[in-house]
Amino acid sequence: MYKSTLEISFSHFLRTCRDVRAFSYLIIPELLGQVICLMIDASSLPAYVWHAFNTPHPLINLRLLHIPTLCMNVSGGSLFRIGIGTLPFLLPLLSVSKP
Repeated sequence: MYKSTLEISFSHFLRTCRDVRAFSYLIIPELLGQVICLMIDASSLPAYVWHAFNTPHPLINLRLLHIPTLCMNVSGGSLFRIGIGTLPFLLPLLSVSKP
């Protein structure tokens, strides 16, 4: 009759795995693109830090992080946001019952 969402997701996952094996030559360009994006990201952060400290009026003033209360607020808020962002992915793992 009607399939549950888990059955549909699992069958889609199996089809995807089969398709990936059939078209494995497509994985290498995709992986190469991801590596290039990571390299650009990894080089952009130090470049902006250098730019922010050598410009009189940067877009995001990193010198403000020398204020201890602001630094704690930004780092704590970032960790909280990362934790809240992982909840949709972690809750299904917590609800799995073990036999």
